[in-house]
Amino acid sequence: MPFPFARDSHLLFLTGVFLAVNFLSLGLQRTSATDPFHWNHLFVWAFCAAAARLWLKRRMPQCDSLLFPMVMLPAGWGLLLIDRLIPEFADRQTLWLFAGLVVTFAVSSWPSLLQKLRDSGRSLTLLLAMLLVAALVLEGENAGLPGELLKLGLVVHFCAWLSRCPPGVDVLQWIGAQSWKALLWLVPLLVLVWQRDPGTALLTGIVFVFRRILLPGLLLTLTSALLAWLLLDVARQRIAIWIDPWTDAAGSGYQLIQGMQAVAEGGLAGAGVGQGTPLLVPVAHSDFVLAALAEEW
Repeated sequence: MPFPFARDSHLLFLTGVFLAVNFLSLGLQRTSATDPFHWNHLFVWAFCAAAARLWLKRRMPQCDSLLFPMVMLPAGWGLLLIDRLIPEFADRQTLWLFAGLVVTFAVSSWPSLLQKLRDSGRSLTLLLAMLLVAALVLEGENAGLPGELLKLGLVVHFCAWLSRCPPGVDVLQWIGAQSWKALLWLVPLLVLVWQRDPGTALLTGIVFVFRRILLPGLLLTLTSALLAWLLLDVARQRIAIWIDPWTDAAGSGYQLIQGMQAVAEGGLAGAGVGQGTPLLVPVAHSDFVLAALAEEW
């Protein structure tokens, strides 16, 4: 049963307090706490939280009010974390938060849009996935955003397709009758080959596992993993590093070892925002952002 909107306000308020205290601590570390520009990202977050909360209360009063605070907490924490690690990237991250707010307004203004997308949007998401794959093939490892959009498009397509399985019908038999659609599983393999990104392939392929088709999903995922092992040196290297990074501590295992040391340095309570050395971890703002969070929080 949905929580009342009063609970929504309380959770957003607590999130705002958490972010404000941490932004203040970070500002004191940088001696920029009195600079209004230091607080820009928090102000944008607070505006987005308040505006979206009021809009949702008006447009979708029956929605589960726990979900919005659950989104705004990691969104705000992400702004804080990026500001801590790579301040010049924080403005871009804030713009994406605002863009997400605009999408929230649009979707909540036309509730029937979601149902229409569910009923007729599968072909559109499939076409989008194919176009993104083409972009990945053309751009290779430098495709960037198309790879992220591909993940979202495939998840939407898989879920919309699987949700049409009639109640009481055997799922495996239903999938067998529409087996050609399962060929979309090949898309993650194309991404894996052209973008050399086993993580993307695993994420998109494993969607099958989460909708009552555990066995076929596991088979597809294991097949993807086997092909990656056979075809890609980078996949074999990553697995070897995961098993034992110390065999090449100064080379391929360096990032993972530094990340583990950062987590250990933080302990259970964390060193405190601005008190650790997360930038010693290569690409801490992206690949290993969890290590940075664990060290200071």
